[in-house]
Amino acid sequence: MIPTWLQKIATGHAVVIALILWLGYAMLFFTLGPYSTLQSAGGGDLLEETFGYGTTEAQERLRVLAEDGRNTYGKFQLLDALNAVLMTVAFTLSLAFTLSRLLAARNPLRLLVYLPVLVGACELIENSLLLAMLSRFPSEATAAGKFAGLVTSAKLVVAFVALPITVLSFVALGIKALRDRSKAKHEPHSEGR
Repeated sequence: MIPTWLQKIATGHAVVIALILWLGYAMLFFTLGPYSTLQSAGGGDLLEETFGYGTTEAQERLRVLAEDGRNTYGKFQLLDALNAVLMTVAFTLSLAFTLSRLLAARNPLRLLVYLPVLVGACELIENSLLLAMLSRFPSEATAAGKFAGLVTSAKLVVAFVALPITVLSFVALGIKALRDRSKAKHEPHSEGR
């Protein structure tokens, strides 16, 4: 259920490199990039952090940003697309690495490896829809606004499932490694008695 090619590239080194690249980019993007400026200008959370928004709320938030803020928001969407790709790669490699070591080859829970891909796809669709809304502003982009809100809600739900599963898979792998090490230490002693 986890493709062989993915298991081959999901080595410990690849996971560490992918996580470092994603975390490094995310730290720069969210601390030095336009994120905090947009939060201040928009009065709080960005649309991609808001569960269940509709066209009216999206149009109002874009109006509050003013022209400079909307231009910055467009740049943010483009930079956020790279963040989505790096995050998807990092989490997919992480889950491929951990789940292939924790679960039997035919265990259906191995399908969890695709959760980050779903989150990343939603993120990229969301970015595209928000860019479409920005390009059509101030006209009512009702279809893009309504669909963007639905995609954002789906992304947030799947992300809130994928993140703890990824963290827990690393914890489970760590516990398994400790048990295996403890078992290996005690086996030679019990044979000698």
